[in-house]
Amino acid sequence: MSKKQVRFIVLLTIAAFAVWTVGVILIGFVFDLGGTAATVWTVIMIIATLMLSVFKCCFDGKNSKRRKNSRKW
Repeated sequence: MSKKQVRFIVLLTIAAFAVWTVGVILIGFVFDLGGTAATVWTVIMIIATLMLSVFKCCFDGKNSKRRKNSRKW
């Protein structure tokens, strides 16, 4: 794994945690919804984070194949 990929994963994790925390606070205190809404929000955040990570991985994989200086093994 390259340094760029590790940095992306760490920043994605921090951003997802921040958005998840804000969402849970809004669900719990502002909108006064129950635990089911918080559970649904958690599942949505996990799926969105995984989708973004996989999309980024696939997108980078296609670009690395197109580089002129890359080796073919």
